[in-house]
Amino acid sequence: MSSVRGLSMPAADPTRADTDEPRVTLCRAVTGDRRLYDWAASTQRRRGEVLVEVWGSRADTPVAVWALLGARPVRWYGPDLDAMAAGVAVEELELTYDRLEWRFPKPER
Repeated sequence: MSSVRGLSMPAADPTRADTDEPRVTLCRAVTGDRRLYDWAASTQRRRGEVLVEVWGSRADTPVAVWALLGARPVRWYGPDLDAMAAGVAVEELELTYDRLEWRFPKPER
């Protein structure tokens, strides 16, 4: 992915009437690779785990990893297609999820 928008963890307050599930949007350049689209189309009704990893300049260990638990795709967006515009065609996948865990680095104790 080239960008991730909307990583959030709602306050754990059972008195709030806010029942909206958090949403995150994954973005990447369109290539000949259909895996993101195909995965979204095949898993719309199932929930699973999606990892968001941030890698630094050394590609041996991620800098941070978040897990989206109970994640499922809610919308795939195709690119805006305009032959007169400069830029990269981008696809986006919007996910909803039940819970967010920050897995790496581990908290210091």
